Amino acid sequence: MAPARLMKRYRNGYRTGKLINAFGILCQAVGILLGIVLFIGGMSLAQNIQPDQPAVQWLANNAGINASDLRGILIGIGTLLAVVLSLVLWLAGMVISAIGQVLKAVLDTAVFTSPLLSDDEKLRAIS
Repeated sequence: MAPARLMKRYRNGYRTGKLINAFGILCQAVGILLGIVLFIGGMSLAQNIQPDQPAVQWLANNAGINASDLRGILIGIGTLLAVVLSLVLWLAGMVISAIGQVLKAVLDTAVFTSPLLSDDEKLRAIS
């Protein structure tokens, strides 16, 4: 295989590795932001609970849950959802980034052990 075709293959591989790594970082950032949004949303929803609302009165009559209990439940659910979804997306992003890093490491090995490329071509391929 000609060195020019190898260089193109390696450049495409490195671009793919960088893209996968960036997508993993994006997943991590979205997970953190989603967690913050869910936590703030649960807090604001809990603050808007009024004792005279029909749903709150129904819960008080049928389930014995008053407005302050409902606020605590909504804060707890919002916090739990925020933590769980943030953790899941952050861990998924970490795994995705690791896949991109592994791809780049494999390409590094392939480039540096290639007998078809000169030292200058090897340095250009990894940069």
